[in-house]
Amino acid sequence: FAITAPEYGVALAAFVVTAFATARLASQLKRHEIEALGRQAETEKLYRLVNAMLNSTSAEATLARLADKVTEIFGADGVAIYDKHAGRIVRSGPRGSAVSDHALREITTSGYSPNDTALGFSLAPIQFGSELGGSIAIHGDGVPEPLLRAIASRVGMGMARLHATAKAAKPEIVRRAEELKSAALDAM
Repeated sequence: FAITAPEYGVALAAFVVTAFATARLASQLKRHEIEALGRQAETEKLYRLVNAMLNSTSAEATLARLADKVTEIFGADGVAIYDKHAGRIVRSGPRGSAVSDHALREITTSGYSPNDTALGFSLAPIQFGSELGGSIAIHGDGVPEPLLRAIASRVGMGMARLHATAKAAKPEIVRRAEELKSAALDAM
């Protein structure tokens, strides 16, 4: 291998530099493509979660179904959702009880969300507007922080919808109870 003229040496160096630059750009492009596909998959999962929340009927069944859907859609080993207003915790999946009730309540009061990857779960507070209304814990292969916040946000919207539905249904329940009471008194 010999280069007979200096121009050929310069051309070879230019080709080598161009080849390395092209390979680097191609690898960056591939990495961006993979990241974009991952974000698209996450967006589709969030869309499925929102649809699952909209196809609900009763508040109790919906909160339990919501935990089941988060487990199913995101492939989590377990999910725990704490609803501060109702004072209940709903769990789903085989590892849904990996997080203590105390930890879920603490997240709601402090707003701090420590992610303990050693234990394999991620925690996030759930907000209803500006108020902390609960918390969510997802056990599984480390959920990225932006996705965890997005899930918590969607679950918060679903819980706000549940509470609004329950609040709107309460006067109807009272009215029906009064009708039933009147009918019973009339029958006597």
